[in-house]
Amino acid sequence: MKHTALVWFRSDLRVSDNPALHRAAKTGLPVIGVFAPCIKQWQQHDWGANKINYVLRQVACLADDLEKRNIPLLKLTAEDFAQVPDVLVKLVKKHKVSAVYFNDELEINEQARDEKVQKQLEAMDVEVVRCHDQTVILPNAIKTKTDDFYKVYTPYRKAWEAELDKGEYLTLLPKPKKQSALDIQSENWQAIVEKHPTSQAVIDLWPAGEAAAHKQLQAFCGDGLLTYQDQRDFPAIEGTSRLSASLACGVLSAKQCYAAGLQAKDGASPKEQTQISTWLSELIWREFYRHVLVGFPRVCRNQPFKTATRKIPWSDNEEHFKAWCDGRTGFPIVDAAMRQLNETGWMHNRLRMIVAMFLTKDLLIDWRWGERYFMNQLVDGDFASNNGGWQWAASTGTDAVPYFRIFNPTSQSTRFDARGDFLRQYLPELAEIGSKDIHDPPPLVRSSCDYPLPIVDHAKARDKTLATFKNL
Repeated sequence: MKHTALVWFRSDLRVSDNPALHRAAKTGLPVIGVFAPCIKQWQQHDWGANKINYVLRQVACLADDLEKRNIPLLKLTAEDFAQVPDVLVKLVKKHKVSAVYFNDELEINEQARDEKVQKQLEAMDVEVVRCHDQTVILPNAIKTKTDDFYKVYTPYRKAWEAELDKGEYLTLLPKPKKQSALDIQSENWQAIVEKHPTSQAVIDLWPAGEAAAHKQLQAFCGDGLLTYQDQRDFPAIEGTSRLSASLACGVLSAKQCYAAGLQAKDGASPKEQTQISTWLSELIWREFYRHVLVGFPRVCRNQPFKTATRKIPWSDNEEHFKAWCDGRTGFPIVDAAMRQLNETGWMHNRLRMIVAMFLTKDLLIDWRWGERYFMNQLVDGDFASNNGGWQWAASTGTDAVPYFRIFNPTSQSTRFDARGDFLRQYLPELAEIGSKDIHDPPPLVRSSCDYPLPIVDHAKARDKTLATFKNL
């Protein structure tokens, strides 16, 4: 057997616009792929059944797409990252691999794993080619005038957009051509999927495959994108892209999404261009949180970005936390949002802000409790974005909301779900209540439909939180 090129897939589960796969295919060597389902490590990183199942379904679809190009996708048997280097070395020897290609991951544990892999392979005279696909622009390519990483989003966004104008950042890479068939059998990935099930409701809501993701992107850019700014905050409306899950595991690249948004701007009216720009700005937020991840690695170590906030005396009230998790706090918008998360593996972004603010400011519970719970439930669980969002809500992070700005959950509910349509969808016990009362049902109404009283008084909780932060 002649030498081969190995592509190690991770959070880049696609064949189009994949730098590592593209470069491997250009060598002319026979290409083989490998994926390591490190279930134990994923669970240590708080992945739950929803995300594990979703990622494995995406891997199975990737294997099918690669098979059409005669590229087998092998399984690397490793429970955690510590086992990966040695078993990868064995695979490299077995298949006479002369070069290993992969797209970098940015978190600390993943970087440590990759450094060890590179060191061992290079000691064997195996070339290691590391590519970038996590963001449109490299996280460390955007710096302040003093060569520091940005801590605030708006100046970062301006620098990011200026950098984008300088280069060919949005050039999309083609799918590899079909190669000659190899005498190597792909893993039975569908059998692995079946060993890690989740609810049928989640599977139905989140179809797998690159084709499905692109269909969703195209549909959004042809319709929802043109009203995005106006509709994105209303959970009863399908006003968001719901592409976060595809982005989180790399079925879509950030480049593909940003390029599609720019293309939609061509020929759009001035008002529509404003709507589109708002969505593009959200994609840059995603880049910003990865910029923070690289520039301030303490956020990977379970630490707040603002070091002074380490002193916050968080509550350890487990009953309050369980009520929040179960959607039984007595605040309808919080409870409906949490039930949406528990039932679907996803939560509307406005609601993520509301429930995170409620946990950290009304209940004064450590944001890390909520961060972990989200990761354990979310199909689109993404460390950088999840951590950044939680630290924003808790006022512990970079570019955080000022501690004295505390959402009133009832006001948020009346503003963004005025008729109570979303509340009724996930709180059937309140389905018959009128729009005026549903946001904060009277005590007798609550009693009659088995809906709890509020577990805290919002005004008093707000005063306590303000005093706690002032004393830091």
